[in-house]
Amino acid sequence: MTALVQLAAAAERAIRACRGATSPVHGSGEVAEVARLVLQLPQELTREWSKHLSTGELDVIGVFSHKTPKTSWTGKLDQKTYQPELCDLLLVFDIENAGDRTKRALMIQAKVADPKMNLGGFIIGKDGEDVQRYLYVHLPPFTLTGLDSAPDYFDIRPSTDGSCLGSRYAGIKVVASTPDSGWWLEKKQPTAPENPKAMSDYAGKYNADIPLGQALYEMLTGSLGAELTSGSEWERLVQHLLDVATKRDDLGRSPPDVKAAAAGNKLPHFSKSSIALYDARQFFEHKACTGYETLDFVKSAPPDREGTPGLSEEMHPGFGIIYVRLISPVWHDD
Repeated sequence: MTALVQLAAAAERAIRACRGATSPVHGSGEVAEVARLVLQLPQELTREWSKHLSTGELDVIGVFSHKTPKTSWTGKLDQKTYQPELCDLLLVFDIENAGDRTKRALMIQAKVADPKMNLGGFIIGKDGEDVQRYLYVHLPPFTLTGLDSAPDYFDIRPSTDGSCLGSRYAGIKVVASTPDSGWWLEKKQPTAPENPKAMSDYAGKYNADIPLGQALYEMLTGSLGAELTSGSEWERLVQHLLDVATKRDDLGRSPPDVKAAAAGNKLPHFSKSSIALYDARQFFEHKACTGYETLDFVKSAPPDREGTPGLSEEMHPGFGIIYVRLISPVWHDD
């Protein structure tokens, strides 16, 4: 697959559009910012990337997951058990091309950027945020608690400290300068401070200077995101999280801890956007013969295009999932 550098800038425009004045989501902070991407990025990213798509299919889906599962693990510094959240946003890329299928995932822990720091620079405090930082530094084997909890430990530690491609911190600039989206990622998996003695040693100031649009491009090209190889711990973890989101969506839940910008409105829990571009020969040789697989959105089939499921009870804070599915994409420069 030939991917274009222009797709990074296009993704930045899509993310920035999600954060515009017309956003249906009220408020600021990490929860509201994640909600804006979950509810609006499917449409905006499809709009921007379709400008460079000659043929193929692009499906982008956003869905909320429950506030649980949370992680549960033992810290080596004090042998205490901790239960911080796993992430604020999970990105999954699922690309099928020339008979090959590759999936990658990126867990993102989001922080509102410090206005006194450059780009997405952020501060980790000593009030539990340091524990979250420890989790992303060391990725200790953990279990997941809460809704549909998984009994077994997940071990997604990389072979070399600091080399994990599937976890990043993000800083969100409340007021971003054009053309920046305002979402910035750390370059690498965070590493431990020198000779840490306590969790509080993981607090501090950290830089984030990789645009989220660039990160989406890198996931597309395969240089970012943990690969979900068959039978791997990453595949097992992500599939569990997708299963939780699917079951929650089947129940018609409302977005967790998110309010609509317009009084009286109720936000959807699920968003999706798709485009399929095939010339006549491709259609009759492939699509018209094989059709679409009858599977749900976290597996293989393009999502149904029938609208948003019914909504019901309010839920607690949760994280968002954005699932990008590409089938036989061919890109062009203009």
